[in-house]
Amino acid sequence: MPMFAAGDKIVYGANGVCVVAGTCTSPFGGGDLRVYYMLHPIDDENSVIYTPAQFGKAVLRPLMTREEAEKVLKDAHECEELHVHTEKQRRDVYRAALLSADPREYISIIRTVEHRREIALRTHRHIAITDTEFERNARYFLLSELSLVLGRTYGELENELKAALGIADRDIR
Repeated sequence: MPMFAAGDKIVYGANGVCVVAGTCTSPFGGGDLRVYYMLHPIDDENSVIYTPAQFGKAVLRPLMTREEAEKVLKDAHECEELHVHTEKQRRDVYRAALLSADPREYISIIRTVEHRREIALRTHRHIAITDTEFERNARYFLLSELSLVLGRTYGELENELKAALGIADRDIR
């Protein structure tokens, strides 16, 4: 039995906030009898994502409550950087953090990349595209959910996050 109904806003793995359009039988055929959610990412209502309603591999969760969202912002400074043992593992570590759909993991990505950005600035180097891509996605997933839950603008929340993390007054993009 599906736990989300049509019209619910949820967080789906590395796709961020989506709206549940409804459920259907497998759109892929092949005798798959599972029930699937039809999801629309909030920033692309023409796109449809199908995912099993039960026993799927990706994380599906309801949006944070207002209290949870406020706590995430309040405790953002406590989120630690991600530990990457070799550069070859960086993409996998970032991907796992995004797929977790955990707002604290999103913040950990942002903190990790900001630290790498500071080192790059001091050593007159460029930051890797992998860092900026995952940071952009983590920031978007986090701030779009917080914006919906708290009823504040993306820009206001971005500034609040910068302040909470002690990020210099430059763009974190």
